[in-house]
Amino acid sequence: MKQWLTFWIFILTFIVVNGQDDNFNYTNDVYVDYIKSVEFGLENANLSQPIINLNATAKLMLKFDDVSNESRNFYYDIIHCDRNWNRSDMDNLDYIDGFTEEDIRNVEYSVNTFVEYAQYTLTLPNDDIKWTLSGNYILVVYEEGDTNFPVITRRFMVVDSRVRIIPQYQRPSDITKFDSHQEFDFEVDFKNFPLQDPLSTISAVVLQNYRWDNAIFDINPRFINRDRLVYNYNNKICFPGLKEYRFFDTRTLRSTKIGVNAIELNEDGNDVLLDLHENRFYKRYLNDNDANGQRIMYTEDRRDPLLSADYTNVVFVLDSPKEEYEIYVVGAFNDYKPKEEHRMQYSEQREAYVGEIFLKQGYYDFMYALNKEGKLDLSAMEGSWFETENDYTILIYYSTLFDRYDQLIGITSFNSNDF
Repeated sequence: MKQWLTFWIFILTFIVVNGQDDNFNYTNDVYVDYIKSVEFGLENANLSQPIINLNATAKLMLKFDDVSNESRNFYYDIIHCDRNWNRSDMDNLDYIDGFTEEDIRNVEYSVNTFVEYAQYTLTLPNDDIKWTLSGNYILVVYEEGDTNFPVITRRFMVVDSRVRIIPQYQRPSDITKFDSHQEFDFEVDFKNFPLQDPLSTISAVVLQNYRWDNAIFDINPRFINRDRLVYNYNNKICFPGLKEYRFFDTRTLRSTKIGVNAIELNEDGNDVLLDLHENRFYKRYLNDNDANGQRIMYTEDRRDPLLSADYTNVVFVLDSPKEEYEIYVVGAFNDYKPKEEHRMQYSEQREAYVGEIFLKQGYYDFMYALNKEGKLDLSAMEGSWFETENDYTILIYYSTLFDRYDQLIGITSFNSNDF
């Protein structure tokens, strides 16, 4: 009888655990329309990424707004993942010290804004929960009593630095990409961390401007040179350079700033009309200061720059003939996802694409992208040049046959202008 009871408990646990996987994506995503302005990075470090050292005293901070004007209670959990962002084969107790499924207690309310919102803040680790292993993690936020259907998921990484990464820039080996792409090689110095069979136990991931939609996964070293792993490939670690991001500034609604053509303050909402945009595919490269796709949200109009920042209807107009594929506005503000609310509509009357996005006051980088069967093509509307300044991140994972998880043992970030 005891054996049968144990068997059914195992089956039910398997169904519950695996059933959760089907209810949300292990990516950065927002699943409801009343959650806006999600930010996740290092505490008190604007434009930082959610990457933290295993034994660091620093913390990660999640912020988001609830614009529903209803009273809600939000809870959170964290899930350990493998190097390819699938749920790892471990129980919470294997990687968590503390309690899971805790509530988010820190909430503040907007001050003197047309659109009222509640701003929730969560810091990690905290007194309730901390992680004990390196690797990839998913932060899951859901409403009270509805654990299977989250409102937010966010990726973050905990690194136990054991190796040193040395990136090397080179012009693309493919002559057709010589003027449009950026290619890199790199080496991994492991002399202070002996590895078991490194050619098969080590894998790398490379990100451009912290975008996961075009990240290059599962890069194995080509060979070993003494105490270094050599990643020397032709046309593999190669990204379109694109162009510097388009941007606009709505940190004040009292006057127009860069990228803004007009502002209308109405009784039923605030409208911001951006400058007219053009297809940049055939335009030469122009050096400009941008934030490599990121954004920062606050207002200069009131004393409280964070809780007094209002929401506006931002109108995008792209002067372009009708394209075969749908056009979307993308950037860090929407995790480079082609969502319906960010799709441009073609106006026969204007002979242009028009879109309206509900955004909080701030500075925003963005680009226009074609959605080609679920894959974003930014170069079609923006063009691509090797001179463009971009940020890159290299992640090094290690897992042996005896491990139940992928360790994150090295990370480095660099800029294409560093070389």
